[in-house]
Order: sequence, then C-alpha cells, then structure tokens
Amino acid sequence: MDKNLISVIIPVYNCQKYVGRCLLSVINQTYGNIEIIIIDDGSTDSSLSVIKSRDDSRMKVINSRHRGVSIARNIGIENSNGDFIFFIDADDFLESDALELLMKNQNGADLVIGDFKKIREGDASSGNARVFRESKLLNKRDIIDYVKKFLTKTNKFPLFDNCWGKLFKAPIIKENKVFFDVNLCTSEDLAFNFDYLKYVEKVFFLNKPIYNHLVRDNFLSASLFFQKEPEELFGYRKAFNSVLKFFENCYFGYDIYFNVNKEIANAYVNYTIIQLIRCCGQITEKNREKIYKFIRSLVNETRLRHCLRFYNPLKGDSKIIPLLIKLKFVMMIIWICKYKARKRYKILCILH
Repeated sequence: MDKNLISVIIPVYNCQKYVGRCLLSVINQTYGNIEIIIIDDGSTDSSLSVIKSRDDSRMKVINSRHRGVSIARNIGIENSNGDFIFFIDADDFLESDALELLMKNQNGADLVIGDFKKIREGDASSGNARVFRESKLLNKRDIIDYVKKFLTKTNKFPLFDNCWGKLFKAPIIKENKVFFDVNLCTSEDLAFNFDYLKYVEKVFFLNKPIYNHLVRDNFLSASLFFQKEPEELFGYRKAFNSVLKFFENCYFGYDIYFNVNKEIANAYVNYTIIQLIRCCGQITEKNREKIYKFIRSLVNETRLRHCLRFYNPLKGDSKIIPLLIKLKFVMMIIWICKYKARKRYKILCILH
C-alpha cells in the first residue's frame, strides 16, 4: 500500500497559533510515503518560523504572495508528484492513521472521504455521520441521489462542501485540468469538488473521523468575512454552474430541467439567505452604502428571481427573507438579516 505517494497540500496564511499542530499531525502519520507541500501565502506573522521548526525531509515550502487560498492550492497541485492528493487547512489537524485508513479503503473508488470532527471551543461533534451511519461505497446513482438531497438542505449534507479530508486521484485532477477557481473567495471548494465529480464513478465514505476541523462561528472565519466587497461572500452563484455541469454530464445531454433544475434553484435561494445574513452582520457606518447597493442589485438579479419560484422551505428555513427579496424591500432585508446574524454568530452588528 505504501508504494503510492500521497501529496499533502497545506496553504498557510497567518496561522502561527495552529500550523505547528497541523504539521505535526501530518509528519506523524502512520502512512509514511508522503510529500508535504506547504504554500506560505505571504504570511506576516510567525507562521513561517513555526513551519521551519518542524523540519522533515518530506517537506517542501513554497513562498507565494498573498493571492488567496485557491491560487495557493493550485500551486500545490502543480508542484505535486503524488499518485493521490490530500488537502488540509493549516488550522486543522489529522488523526495519526488518517492517510493509512483512506488508502486502505481506496480500492475501486475515485474519491475517498473520511468523516470529520468539528472542533468548537474544545467541543467535538461528527460532521458526516448523521448522513451515513456506516461506511459506504457510492456508485454513480448513489452520488446523484446524495447530491439531490444536498440541494434540498445544503447545510445538512456536507459531503462535497469542502476539499479537505478527501483522497483525490492526482491523474483525474491533472489530466482533466481540475483546478480551483481563483476568482472565487467563497464556495471555491464546492466548485472544485463538482468539477472533479464529473470524472468519478465511485466514492467511498469512511464512517470514522480522520480529520479535525476547527470551527470558528464568528467573523474571524474567512468563510464568513468579506474584506473588500460584499460580492466576495456570494461565490456560490458561480460555483453552482459546476453543479449544473455535473448533472449535465451524468444525464449525457438529457433535458435536466425536469430532473434537477428546481432542486438547484431551491439551493441557490438557500445559499443566498445564508450569505445575506453573513453579509448584513458586517454592516458598519463605512460600508453601509456599499452593502445596500449590492443587495439592491441582488434582489433584481434575473437568476435569483427565477429561482424564488422553486424555493421550497423546510422546517427551520426562512420564509420571510425570500418574500422580502421578491418584494425588493432592501432595508427590511438588511434589518432582518442583521438581527439573525447577531443571534446566530453572537456578534455586535453596527447600523446607524
């Protein structure tokens, strides 16, 4: 089994508090035939010093300007030599036998996914076990059925949300030029996974936590925070094109409108609601006008207004926000979303 080389790709940006733990968890893997590709994405803290203190002959450090995680991961792919590729975020860490278990269960699968633990202030909970109660080999039909469930309740079916914790076949990535979209600040993992799934026949899910994911339910998390423009949070609008292409590939040109278009439209609205809440939670005196203009543009978006017709809220889903979008009541959308953000993320939102 050890004859297969695994390229472990770690993008690092200002993560001095956690990167040491991450690296040790990779270095100490029971599966030894690995190369560790670290892309320092222009860190301004002591991350690079911590990395250099974890000396290992299998490590390769590549310095990069701060251009974002997608470019960093693409650099990692381009510099990898492995038969398989594994992504890990610098603030996360692995169980000691993670890579060994993934390789043992790789037989016949184009993608192997291990369960993960969500680490939140010392607390841990399973990420995928609520979906699959046991390890399972998914064929193409199973994958399609799972994705349809994901589209009905995106936050309950996270199997393809993230790129980390998964064992990808390097030839599939490189031969089909599957790379991360450098223009996306959010949902880049979702787009990458579905671009990859187009070439996948079987996926194996391992019902054992092999990956520990640090969850920061506040605006220190890059997935919740926009730095320059509100549009940064709405990467799903482009990423969903990859989901659509996945289904087009599965149905070989069959008119997919009657099969999945409604489900995709429903998910599109769900993602819009989630990101509106995150966006409005960051309103300040300085960016208030910018956010107002963006939301005013968003509620007039042709695609979103089309998708609203197929929105089918389940228990716990918002009914008022889609209605306000339909009515184009921008200020009420901001007020409701700001309130929900304060309640959900326990932050102080400022709006004068």
